[in-house]
Amino acid sequence: MASSIGVALLATTLTVRLSAHLGELTAPVDDAARTAASFAAYQDVFWVAAAVAALGVVVSLFVRNSEAAASRGIPAPEPTVPVTPAGTAVPVTPVPGTPVSGTPVSGGKSPAGTALGEATA
Repeated sequence: MASSIGVALLATTLTVRLSAHLGELTAPVDDAARTAASFAAYQDVFWVAAAVAALGVVVSLFVRNSEAAASRGIPAPEPTVPVTPAGTAVPVTPVPGTPVSGTPVSGGKSPAGTALGEATA
């Protein structure tokens, strides 16, 4: 249904703007002038289409995922980041083999096998 409304809007815009651009022409009207008026009308239609698309982008920024999922009958996704009250810390479990607060990986050796802080030749 929305696409038919969009087509109707753009067709109406084309008809109105083409009449307006052709009405601006003075007699005698040659083919080049008609072509220029048609191009101007088509440009107006593209501006209207761009405005409708921009409006859709702005509206989509205000739609919550949970509301969109509920409207489609899909359960709302769980948040991936733990939500805690302001001012409380989220406990973090370190991944094995990764440095934690500056501690070296694999007993003081870098992945290249040299001691950390040691220059390589």
